[in-house]
Amino acid sequence: MNEFIKNLRENIDALDGVELTPETNLASLPNWDSVALLYAMVMINSEYGVTLKVSDINSAKNIAQLYELVKSKK
Repeated sequence: MNEFIKNLRENIDALDGVELTPETNLASLPNWDSVALLYAMVMINSEYGVTLKVSDINSAKNIAQLYELVKSKK
């Protein structure tokens, strides 16, 4: 989980300076937008070999759920 959060932080500019925990709801962050969502999709595909749809990411209530979704698709 820590590595997943680190990868999100390093690859998505909108997360700079934001405290991220497994309970963080990405959609509720002020800088979370369609560009940030696309960067998340690219990072997940690049780092984990998993292709997610926009609806997959939007359905995750927090980072922990997104991480579990990625793990389930590996």
